[in-house]
Amino acid sequence: MELSLKTFTPIHIGNGEELYALDYVIHNKTYYRITQNQFLKFLGNDEKLLTDYVSWIQKNSAEISTLDQNRERARQSKNRTAEKNYNQELNIARQNFNLLKFAQKHNLVDKFYDFLKKQCDVNAETPIFPHGNQIKGALKIGNNHLYIPATSIKGSVRTALLFSVLNKTKEGLIKEMIEEQFKKLKSDIGMNEDRKRQQLDELIDQFCFYCGVEIKKDSGKVETKTNDEKFDLMKLVSFSDAILNNNSNPMGIGKVNLYIGGKQQSQTPYVEYIKEGQYLSNKFHFNIDFLVSIKSTIKNENNKSFIETNNKKNWIGITEKVKMLFNLDINDLTQDNKEEKRYEVENHILQCVYDFSQVQKESDNKWFENFKSEDATNSFKSKMIEPFDKIKNQEFMVRLGYATGFTGMTEILYLKKFSQIFKILFENIMIDFNIGKIPQNREKYFEKIPKSRRMITEQEEIKPMGWIILADKNNAETLSSMEVKPEKSLLELALEVKPEYLKLGIKVRKGIEINAKVIKSGKPNRVKLLISESDQPEFNLSGYTSELAENTIVIVKINDIHDKKGILTVGYCRPKL
Repeated sequence: MELSLKTFTPIHIGNGEELYALDYVIHNKTYYRITQNQFLKFLGNDEKLLTDYVSWIQKNSAEISTLDQNRERARQSKNRTAEKNYNQELNIARQNFNLLKFAQKHNLVDKFYDFLKKQCDVNAETPIFPHGNQIKGALKIGNNHLYIPATSIKGSVRTALLFSVLNKTKEGLIKEMIEEQFKKLKSDIGMNEDRKRQQLDELIDQFCFYCGVEIKKDSGKVETKTNDEKFDLMKLVSFSDAILNNNSNPMGIGKVNLYIGGKQQSQTPYVEYIKEGQYLSNKFHFNIDFLVSIKSTIKNENNKSFIETNNKKNWIGITEKVKMLFNLDINDLTQDNKEEKRYEVENHILQCVYDFSQVQKESDNKWFENFKSEDATNSFKSKMIEPFDKIKNQEFMVRLGYATGFTGMTEILYLKKFSQIFKILFENIMIDFNIGKIPQNREKYFEKIPKSRRMITEQEEIKPMGWIILADKNNAETLSSMEVKPEKSLLELALEVKPEYLKLGIKVRKGIEINAKVIKSGKPNRVKLLISESDQPEFNLSGYTSELAENTIVIVKINDIHDKKGILTVGYCRPKL
């Protein structure tokens, strides 16, 4: 199924980069991302200029380091006045430590501006803000095209499906399951609180998505494992990366602040983001063929389905969980009706996304009403009214990326639906797992979630982040302007990615990741490992059921290797970006 996507509010998917003054330049309200190699190219072969640049780097770095150390000492000695003064000096030093200042020092400003316009392929219109501020980089494909990764889309869909399954399950069963796990974890004095919280969350995820598998313990006892990722039913759902359609300037730079209790708390980072109103194309697929292929092997015992291989049960509960998760009865599935059933499942998944987005919007609206009542000076709420009204009136959306919020990543909205049932249990979990800084506020915390929101702060508006309009391309009246064709297709972009051989000194061993070229598209796909120019063995690729385009580059992992026979099997990891 093809999906049409349109960004409705700013979207930030981070690439892990934290950019500082030497990584960017701002001129005439335009942000240019520049690398050190690019700047050295600008300086050319002028040895005096290069020597001066090195000295300038060393001097400014030393000054910033000293001020940072002095500020930390003042903080530790609780000398607030000195800490404040050092912080101001540090901000000034960081602002001055930028490449434009160096160009001004050597009367190279005009030449530098010309260089930026011609050489920097990452740029964006932006409000003026001081150099030296931290900027979180956005995820980009190899040629610096912005995109939304499949993992972000799938993560949002997973949360929506989890919400759907929980709503179909008796709340008493969920409460009983959580209480039993809570008691078990509470009595485990050897486990730290972070791991306890994680296991409690994993319990619900496994209940919704994982089939069981029998494992034999050293004692000979057979137990059912319910957290083996090989039996996660979300493996049947796949999305492609969403690539931006033709647009010359899709990126923005914005200041992110935290809003809580009618007030604004200034946050450190600016972010690179995909601007609202950008169109993307995406493919969505449910692997019905897997279910067709295993249907005849499914057995039932004590009203529980499973598949038996080598006298061991696996995929335990598959029939029941596929019905619960995807609204599909495997017993009704045939080779002849599989495409019809696939379409039904894919539309069921989209309906779950829609239903969950309505609950998210309702929660956000409730947060905004609370925020408005607490913003007595009208300092911020007037700038939020229009963005929140637009979101409230838009129908089919999904939320993902940075600042999605606690409600978009957890099952808290389900728990709040039955507040009288779960409130006391939630408070007990907060106390025993040490969640929340102020104990007396824990009682109020459950009802007030979400307490805060991170939002893009502009002069005229304060915008929530992460909302995307999503529709089946065959039924996308709201996205009629999707006629704009991508500048380049995902396949064309993938073919532009340059392969890399294994670096010298890295030994070929089990678990290592290697670039590979798809030489035959099929089921399975066949790839050529790019170990070196002279060493490029071919293998069938495991771990990916759809067909990959020939000549594209992917990252694969060596799953098995023999001391004498060499590499035996390789598995798919991800596309090469």
